[in-house]
Amino acid sequence: TNNLSREMTFTDEIFGAIEISSCLIGLALNSLCLPSFYRRSDKATFLLYLVATVTDIVTCLCCLPSAISMVYSRDPVLLSSPPLCILTGFLFNVSSRMSVFVVATLSVVRWMTICDMVPRPT
Repeated sequence: TNNLSREMTFTDEIFGAIEISSCLIGLALNSLCLPSFYRRSDKATFLLYLVATVTDIVTCLCCLPSAISMVYSRDPVLLSSPPLCILTGFLFNVSSRMSVFVVATLSVVRWMTICDMVPRPT
C-alpha cells in the first residue's frame, strides 16, 4: 500500500500542476481579451462577451484552491477556511450556471443570424 500511496501522490501532484497551469493560462488569456471586447461598437455584443469572459475568470479562480490542494498531497490549504470554502462553492455553482446560460445565448444569437441569411419565399 505504501507504493500505491506514493503513486497516487505523484499523480495528484502532476494533475494539480496541470490544473494550476491551465487556470493561470485561462486567467491570463481571458484578461487579455477584455480590451478587444471593449472596442466593439455593439453594446449587446460587448456585454455578452464581457459576461462570458468574467464567467471564465471566476471559474478559473474557483478551480485554483482545489488544484493547490492536489499539489500539497490533498491538504486543503486554501479550503481549510470555512468562509472561503463556502464562497468558492457558491461562485463555482453560479459560474457553471452562467457558463451554460452564455452558451445558450450565443446559440440563439447564431441561430437568429443564420435565419436572417436564409432567403424567404415571396
